[in-house]
Amino acid sequence: MNKPLQCKLFVKYPKIFSEVHLDITKSCMAQGITCGDGWYKLLDSLCMRIQTHINNPGTEPKKCISNILGERWNKFVWNPVLYPIFNKIFPYNVYQWCFNHLSYKTKFVYKKIPQLVAKQVKEKFGTLRFYYAGGDEYIRCLVDCAEELSMDVCETCGVNVCQDSTVKIKKGTRHFWLRNLCDKCRRKQRIKKND
Repeated sequence: MNKPLQCKLFVKYPKIFSEVHLDITKSCMAQGITCGDGWYKLLDSLCMRIQTHINNPGTEPKKCISNILGERWNKFVWNPVLYPIFNKIFPYNVYQWCFNHLSYKTKFVYKKIPQLVAKQVKEKFGTLRFYYAGGDEYIRCLVDCAEELSMDVCETCGVNVCQDSTVKIKKGTRHFWLRNLCDKCRRKQRIKKND
C-alpha cells in the first residue's frame, strides 16, 4: 500500500497501529501494510469497527453467586410456578409489584476488551491477512469476515464483485505470486509485463 494511504490509517487508528514506529526486529508492522491500495477501504472499515467495539464494549452478566441463584430462582420457581398464578389471580398493579419484588434481576458489569494491536497486515495467497494481539471473539469474527471479503475485491483498484456484477475477480500469478485482480487491472499488468 502506498505511503499516503498507510499514513491515513496510522493517524486515524493510532492505538491499533501502535507498533508501526518500532524496530523491524521487534515488530513486522515496521514494514508497513504490505498489500495493494484497493484494500484500503476494507482495512479502514475493519479498523473503524474494531476500535468502535473496543471503545463501546457493552455489558455482560456479573459472575457472582447471587446471579447464579437468582437465575435458578427465575427458571425453576418464578417463571413456571408463581408467574402464571399471580398473573391470573391478582390485578395488574399488584402483579407488577410482585414481579418487581419477587423476580430476580441479573446484575451486569461493563466488559473490558483488551486493546487490539496489529502485528502484521499483508496479502498472502491472494487474500488479506490481519495478524493481531488482543481483542475478543467478536473482533476475531470481524477480522475473519474482512479476510473473506478481500477475495472479492481487486487489490489494485478496489472494485468489488458484490457491487459490480460485470466484474470478475480472478486469482492470477505474477512471478509465482497469487493476486486478486479485476479484468482491467489484469490487462494493465500484462501490458507492463510485455514492456
